[in-house]
Amino acid sequence: MGNNKTNEQPYNPVPYPGDTNGDLKRQSLPIDNLQNGQFNVVRVRTIGIDGKESKKSEPVRFRPLAQGTFVISPNHLAPDGGFNFEDEKSTNAYDSICDVYLYATGSKVGLSSPNRLTPGMRKSLFAKGKYEQEIQNNAINFKDDTIVISNGDIIVIRIKKGHAELKIENIDDHYPNISVRISYIYNPTIGIM
Repeated sequence: MGNNKTNEQPYNPVPYPGDTNGDLKRQSLPIDNLQNGQFNVVRVRTIGIDGKESKKSEPVRFRPLAQGTFVISPNHLAPDGGFNFEDEKSTNAYDSICDVYLYATGSKVGLSSPNRLTPGMRKSLFAKGKYEQEIQNNAINFKDDTIVISNGDIIVIRIKKGHAELKIENIDDHYPNISVRISYIYNPTIGIM
């Protein structure tokens, strides 16, 4: 028989006074020092106006994921010629940490894996569509190392350290001065190659 005791410890040893957004039905508490992609479990207790503490809530499991927006250009040597999801920063397409770069011709715009520029660089693979459940079940067949993009596309990219879901927010297609604004959600724990 296992030990039924848990290793639960309060995050905040004194009661949190509540947030100040004015919505009494919903409260939020900032939690520091969480790592992207790692699951966490929390329970919540409240304190009534009489000072009595409630029972613990049922456990809630959650996983924080990095998210943001970046702009990328087809100038592979420019500081915004590529992007690295692990560090969440723009880089040039030839940098050893680059996960994706933009290409543009007169007729199409797309994203590509850095190993297409230089063998030995990071290899990224793409699939179109929103596939969170399929990724969890390893059901996506990532096979393309380059993909043509259009405004509004949802694309999943499998990278060296995880995967990211991308949304093509805006393609400014004044060739040759093209730039693309992309929003992303990055999960470092799934799809590692």
